[in-house]
Amino acid sequence: MQQNYVPMPTVIFELEAVAQKDVDGKIIYKNVYFVRVIPHGSKKDELYIEAESWLESLKNKAKSRGSFGLDGEYANTYFEWHDVFSKAFERFKMSEEGSVVINGTPLRQILAFTKAEVKQIEAANIFSVEDLAAANESAISNLGMGGRILKQKAIELTKNKDFEASAQEIANLKKELEATKEIIVSLQEQINSDSDSEEDDIYNENLSEFKPKKRGRPKSINA
Repeated sequence: MQQNYVPMPTVIFELEAVAQKDVDGKIIYKNVYFVRVIPHGSKKDELYIEAESWLESLKNKAKSRGSFGLDGEYANTYFEWHDVFSKAFERFKMSEEGSVVINGTPLRQILAFTKAEVKQIEAANIFSVEDLAAANESAISNLGMGGRILKQKAIELTKNKDFEASAQEIANLKKELEATKEIIVSLQEQINSDSDSEEDDIYNENLSEFKPKKRGRPKSINA
């Protein structure tokens, strides 16, 4: 890890319909891509800006830095961020779905943290185990009671050689579970549909037994 390591922020891409006026002064709406940039461990420095402008600013910051010393480290950081977030932005535009870029292993994939702990940590704008392990004093303060204990837990997790593999395995298992649930729901719907059809057939078949017989003309009796 670099001595002057700057944690990658959590980034959320969004698509908004923005009202604009055309040449005739009429209100029209245009799709505009925005990005929500959440600094590591900060509750007040969140940035909301047009996505393309922000990505361009990352590239400009990288180019404006020198190649040596601290400037060189920051330049490499901005180039890295620009590459990572540009690719994520392109994926977002293709999928047209919400996209969250998290630096490291998402806390929600780790069974070591309870749901309450994950909610507490995410409230401090920390979303990955690695960022929690690197939390500074300000971030620990934002975590509130038990912040240092949570950070220490994250540090111990990252020291485990099998940590990343285990996290990926859990993520894969969750995906398989969701796929299995969908299959079960589909099969249950099919069973219910077949069952309803059989019940209708049985009902109609039984009902026919109780239908009154057609009455013909009474037979004439010859005296």
